[in-house]
Amino acid sequence: MTGEILGKYIIDYSIKTLEPLAIGGTQQNIRISESDRPVLKDSNEIPYIPGSSIKGLFRTFFDRMTEGFKQLTQNHPAFSGVKFNLTHNNPNKSEEVCDCTQLTTLKEDEICDLCLLFGAKGYGSPLIFTDLLLDEEKEDIELEHNTHIRIDRGTDTTVKGALFYVESVPKDIEFKGKIIFEVRDINEQIKNRIDLLFKILLHQIENREMHVGGMKSRGYGLCSFKINEIHYYSLQDLILGNLEEKKPLIIDQFLSWS
Repeated sequence: MTGEILGKYIIDYSIKTLEPLAIGGTQQNIRISESDRPVLKDSNEIPYIPGSSIKGLFRTFFDRMTEGFKQLTQNHPAFSGVKFNLTHNNPNKSEEVCDCTQLTTLKEDEICDLCLLFGAKGYGSPLIFTDLLLDEEKEDIELEHNTHIRIDRGTDTTVKGALFYVESVPKDIEFKGKIIFEVRDINEQIKNRIDLLFKILLHQIENREMHVGGMKSRGYGLCSFKINEIHYYSLQDLILGNLEEKKPLIIDQFLSWS
């Protein structure tokens, strides 16, 4: 993303598993039987949730809610006069869809708002999602192992040789991570739209439940999200290192639409 950095928001948040969590690594990395689905772990064999998975989760959510954002501009006073640029015209298709990666230039006024917020090929996002980690005292959790079978939908019978094992993080386990949002010196109208979308993003995190990882239809992945603290650091704070002195923002006030 272009533009000078004016400051940063740092959001400390947590995810708590309400169902077993099956967020797996690749078989190439873990070198196990083809039928097994292990939990993703770091080099110390400790489970974690990749920040990129959460960022992708919310990117998909926003992609599916573009019509709702348009209705907000008509029905909610906080969005009065705002004109979101949520799609980009693709001349090769019969309707407007986001196709920013096909653009020959990457300027703010040409890229849709979702790509401005979440990034696109050749255009960096102002959002950084760190990996979500376990507290050190919880790193020795005992993972669960469940057996599943595949069903042939055509015959409603078990597929021969389709027994597989799923490793998962148990319920009531908390992971913690950060979201870093860079405030940049860009066109004021675009900045206002991106700031509103960022605020909508935080509302989806604060005290919400969403599915993370795979195997959702088999009872895996429901998690609760919670914001723990929000800090804002100005450019001066970042340069002088005055990070410990800053008090957290009041979450309810920051998220208020009034």
